[in-house]
Amino acid sequence: LNLLADSNPEYWLVYNLLDDMQGEDFFSFLAYSIESIRKQMGKSWEHQFGEVISGKNAIGSKAELIDAVQQCGNSLEDDHMPFTAENIWISAESCKQLICRLFYSDRIKSSGCAENLSNCVFEMATDVGNSILQGEQIATGDDSDVVTSSVDLYTFIQMIMKTYLSHRKKQVTLLRWGFEGCLGRQQLGLVFETALKDA
Repeated sequence: LNLLADSNPEYWLVYNLLDDMQGEDFFSFLAYSIESIRKQMGKSWEHQFGEVISGKNAIGSKAELIDAVQQCGNSLEDDHMPFTAENIWISAESCKQLICRLFYSDRIKSSGCAENLSNCVFEMATDVGNSILQGEQIATGDDSDVVTSSVDLYTFIQMIMKTYLSHRKKQVTLLRWGFEGCLGRQQLGLVFETALKDA
């Protein structure tokens, strides 16, 4: 899993979720990010993930999943199940709004993180047809599908979480430097002595 995590954003997410070193904050921010993404994508989320995964009666167990797949006329052994897209896409504009929401909020306030992430998104964005994003083709005079600048969803989530980890590491380092800088050994000794006298 660790070897695959270097080249695949989905495996990277799974590996880091299994890594106890990341802590509860990592999982909490990831869950918050995914829920924000789901709300931002709206019907595009349901269209691309499929009714089996994202519908109102989303699957809660393996037995339910098998039944739902069979009702669609498919098998879990089928490599070409039509209810979930091979790649999940999110529009670059949605990414920009999500970045502002995630990295300039009550949880994290970092205009630098937001700006760097936004630049990365627009550098890696590619044109994706609206029929893939929304499940509907918008008519243009020449019957061609309208395209939207988009990013692979799992890559975007990986970018968010890597930025979060980097930001968290910088915060811890700054706190340590601040503590060591403001409270040298002598000053720290005076603080302890004062605390003992007041106790």
